[in-house]
Amino acid sequence: MSLRFGQQLTSRCLRPLVLLVGLRHAVPVPTTLRLRHESEYVHNSSSTAANVTFTSCPEKTLGQVNYMEISPCERSSPSDPCTFRHGMNYTVSLGFVSERNSSNPRSSVVARDGNDSYAYSGQSFTACRYTPCPIIEEEPSTYTYQFHTLASPFDHLTFNVTDDFEGPSLFCAGADINFEL
Repeated sequence: MSLRFGQQLTSRCLRPLVLLVGLRHAVPVPTTLRLRHESEYVHNSSSTAANVTFTSCPEKTLGQVNYMEISPCERSSPSDPCTFRHGMNYTVSLGFVSERNSSNPRSSVVARDGNDSYAYSGQSFTACRYTPCPIIEEEPSTYTYQFHTLASPFDHLTFNVTDDFEGPSLFCAGADINFEL
């Protein structure tokens, strides 16, 4: 069975797929699914996942961040920062490549409000909660942080992962954020 963009799929078409992945116990439900071509998606101020503009940290790192994505991301234009609202959940994902192996990477999330910076509450410093471990040098990977906004305002978030407690930074990047209480 081959699928084409724009094709309407029904539960009858999905039955071979269900059997293929071993879900024989699944009960078919009348469903219609339409595959979209990327050009059909509307790119506007929606609250879907969005690649955001980020800056690498000025300190030397043994790796690089290739992208940062925030979901949901409400903003007026692709060049604007995402708006975070107090009490809401967000997912921040960073695609990175490290130049060094690490079996005990440490993570820190730092929020900045104007000139004041602070460690964001509720985070685990064990980076393995946010990325597959061990980190393998030169292997692309993703760091995913599930973020719950507290009543502490901020205008920038920085994500830094180091090799153990005292080791060098494996990657570090930050992004501007609009925060609304």
